[in-house]
Amino acid sequence: METEIAAVIVTGIVSIVGALVAIVTVQGQAEKEVGDIYDQMVKFRVEHPEVLELSRKWQAGNFAKVYGDGGSLDPQWVTYYSYFELCIGYCNSSILAWYGFRLGRRSFKHHHKPLIKLVLTENYPILKTIQEDGENGK
Repeated sequence: METEIAAVIVTGIVSIVGALVAIVTVQGQAEKEVGDIYDQMVKFRVEHPEVLELSRKWQAGNFAKVYGDGGSLDPQWVTYYSYFELCIGYCNSSILAWYGFRLGRRSFKHHHKPLIKLVLTENYPILKTIQEDGENGK
């Protein structure tokens, strides 16, 4: 009887340790994935420092310059929009990893959440345009 109880206790402890190792592994993998996207974003920003200035100058008509509507393709806005897509990718990946319980609470609350707020603030003009277009059915 005592041997059976000990075996159950040991099995329970091994199961708990295994679950904790799995959680740490998943969180480490998610942290790496999100970190890689953030690194791409920072590298792009270093290679194209003009994107921060362009982010403040965004206007609704710039989508035509990004997609070349009417032959008006503008490389600087294409560059900025590429950066914006990296930013949104980072935000989405971080949030999805958080809600999927793949990022630790401390990592998200103290690292990624403030960065998401910063990235969204830096890109507010384009986000506002997208929101307004959505409200107007465009």
